[in-house]
Amino acid sequence: YYHTHIYLVDDETGDLVMAEGTGEVAKKLKAKGHRLKDGQGIVGTVASTKQPFKSNNVDNILNFIRNPLLPDTKSELAVPLLKGNQVLGVLDIQSDELDRFSDEDVAMMQSIANQMAIAVDNARLLTQIQTALQEVERLNRRLTREGWDQAVDEVSTVGYRYSRGSSTALTSTSDAWRTPTREAAVKKALVKQSRPGNGHPAEIELAVPLVLRNEIIGMLEVKREESLDWAEEELSAVEAVADQVSRALENARLARQQEKTIEQLKEIDRLKSEFLTSMSHELRTPLNSIIGFADVLLQGIDGDLPEMASHDIRLIHNSGQHLLALINDILDLSKIEAGKMELVREPLDIAESINDVLAASNSLVKDKPVEILVDKPDNLPFVYADKLRLNQILLNLISNAAKFTDTGSITIKANVDKENSDRLRIAIIDTGIGIPPDKQRAIFDRFRQADGTTTRKYGGTGLGLAISLNLTHMHNGELNVKSQEGVGSEFYFTIPFADQFIDINNIPDTNPGES
Repeated sequence: YYHTHIYLVDDETGDLVMAEGTGEVAKKLKAKGHRLKDGQGIVGTVASTKQPFKSNNVDNILNFIRNPLLPDTKSELAVPLLKGNQVLGVLDIQSDELDRFSDEDVAMMQSIANQMAIAVDNARLLTQIQTALQEVERLNRRLTREGWDQAVDEVSTVGYRYSRGSSTALTSTSDAWRTPTREAAVKKALVKQSRPGNGHPAEIELAVPLVLRNEIIGMLEVKREESLDWAEEELSAVEAVADQVSRALENARLARQQEKTIEQLKEIDRLKSEFLTSMSHELRTPLNSIIGFADVLLQGIDGDLPEMASHDIRLIHNSGQHLLALINDILDLSKIEAGKMELVREPLDIAESINDVLAASNSLVKDKPVEILVDKPDNLPFVYADKLRLNQILLNLISNAAKFTDTGSITIKANVDKENSDRLRIAIIDTGIGIPPDKQRAIFDRFRQADGTTTRKYGGTGLGLAISLNLTHMHNGELNVKSQEGVGSEFYFTIPFADQFIDINNIPDTNPGES
């Protein structure tokens, strides 16, 4: 994204203060204490309405406030950080592309914001609990003759006294006395000290309700042997702790609920992948028939075709091949995401894989002044990989380079990785159009290219790089890109050598010489 930042609500002023963000712009905004009023701009509107807001063209938004440090913003998505009905802040994402955000992005960012809200609230509660505990410790240190003897129900805090070794509560006696609390309407019954006949000292219990949204969810109890009277400030301190405990319990419940929601979303995603896999299989069968019969007609097996009919059949054939490639990509991606794609690893000579893909790759640039080159030393160690999937990665990257390179060259380079000598580094280097720095991560997303105009001009499904990235991860490697606009791009990945996994000396010779 072009820019991402998080605003948190200032409890004193109600303003939205920028807490964190990405890049140098965020550092500048944070240093100057950048803040927005409630209702000001898109961020303020989200805080005011407590609803997510998406605009795929901010120039059409009347209350959009353009930040001079972010002049290229074209789309913006903001979602609230909510705790119940309370707004804790706003997560704001900006893009320099038009039509950047979908409804799926809104749902995903709101889910992330919900988790952020829990973390923010927990951090605040932890600070409050620590402050309250410090106050309790301070009060405890100064206690001399002041005691704890109150218990609380919905309308009153009542002191109970239990004799040690006995479960019988001594109820309020005729000489019990009462003291007002912060809420004048609520009385708290206190019991004077008395010593039971068995000679054991009395034990004083203070019970404070854990209240959340006017409902009692539990009880906090404190006991001590001394039976001296409670000071109002002491009771306030314990009630403050009880309030924080109530919130902590609620946050734990919300966290469990969030985990359940995440699991449900994962299940939905799994079902989606299964549906795509099933539908792709169903589509591929009739599509193969269409392509096959188109081949029969083009080869003239059923007789010669008029030139116009031949042209139309070729369009059908080519479109069918394109659709089949898309279906195969969707199948591969669905298998990967569902964890159903298994690799068959074996020791491989990278030279063989490069030769395998060269034949198919040359046809990709046959109508362009583009040369495909190979740069690798002789006798590279064997790699440990799935041959089919390694070739798929190479072909995807070469196909991607061919698509965006109109003149010059595409180089397949293989060498021992300088940073990790037990891995092979393979790079596909082109002299194509290059990729802007802010788009270099987005191109690895599903159905994404650098921007919409790229898709329209060069075509493609936007799945090749996503599949290659996942296949590289499955080989315990990484796929990265270095690029400069107008100069070209380098996509490179690493893959482990086979000698880390097996005894390379026991590999049978696939091309034995004379015996």
